[in-house]
Amino acid sequence: MKTLKLPFTVMLMLMAFGAVASADVMDYALNVFGNANLDETIDENDIEYLSAVINGSENTTRLADANQDGEVNQDDIEQIKQIMQGTEDKISVLDALNRTVTIKRPVERVISLRLAISEAMVAIGGRRQSCRRGL
Repeated sequence: MKTLKLPFTVMLMLMAFGAVASADVMDYALNVFGNANLDETIDENDIEYLSAVINGSENTTRLADANQDGEVNQDDIEQIKQIMQGTEDKISVLDALNRTVTIKRPVERVISLRLAISEAMVAIGGRRQSCRRGL
């Protein structure tokens, strides 16, 4: 049996679309741990912000603990660097119900509950596999 390996971008896109409770609401912002400055982008600015948190000149945010170990420290900066490089082995997000969800990489299979999500994954290189249930 072949497995579907999706790039990290696909996984995040799927979660962003799938976390929305209503198909009409597509302005949901994915909350990824590591987005320390809460600007919806993980980049060098998050490393700078996290350094300021560690030095005591900024307050911690709910997404500052990038590696989800209960402490904001240099290890979180390393996790942010790995996220930026695409080399992290896991990533944690807050879902639409404000639950922390940790996803191990690489994502090999995704079950889509909405056609629009499936179409988006196929459009960016995912492979469609149909599933049939016996009734």
